[in-house]
Amino acid sequence: MLTLKLKQLITKYDYLNKGTYVITQNKELFNGLDIKFKSETDDFDGSQIIISDHTNFDFINEYINKKKTIILIVPLKYNFNALIKNVKSNSIDAINWKNQDGTKYKDYIIVINKY
Repeated sequence: MLTLKLKQLITKYDYLNKGTYVITQNKELFNGLDIKFKSETDDFDGSQIIISDHTNFDFINEYINKKKTIILIVPLKYNFNALIKNVKSNSIDAINWKNQDGTKYKDYIIVINKY
């Protein structure tokens, strides 16, 4: 289910067809997606979207200022207030969904951008 949600978001936000880079330790989440894996120290200028399961606010702000879309994958207990206080963006959207049995999925997605 997470892969489907990410695929939809990549299609929506990669309107320049520049590509998507991912920073994660959990690469199996991204099976079947057209993405490239990177680390926080790499260059992200060749992409439109950066997906991460890390929440380094300095990193997020740096790339938000370069007009990148940041997609975070965070647990349900994530401190959303800290994100709002520390990230300088015009738009922060949280997306969650339910499993087929009606329970909430264990993670949710946050989309951050500055347009």
